[in-house]
Amino acid sequence: MPLPWTIWATSYGGLLAALGAVVLWIALWWYARARGWDQDATWQGRLASGFAMLGGLAVLVLIGAVVLTHLESAEITARLGQPMCEGFGLQMP
Repeated sequence: MPLPWTIWATSYGGLLAALGAVVLWIALWWYARARGWDQDATWQGRLASGFAMLGGLAVLVLIGAVVLTHLESAEITARLGQPMCEGFGLQMP
């Protein structure tokens, strides 16, 4: 059975959300540093840094999910002998 579009949306959407979270933390960290603020002086700054580390871990895991999605798609395409897409209405023998 071909991969549904939701698998693609979940893997790429999760990756973009995790990357966005890490990029936002980096941008706010640079902004605070440019203003002379110590971003780790408060518990809120340390909490944000902790969540940014978790976001970095999520980026690594979701890169693996995207790669595995592509590998599974290639395997299905090779088995069926034609491009894989849910909307093609392929009939399984």
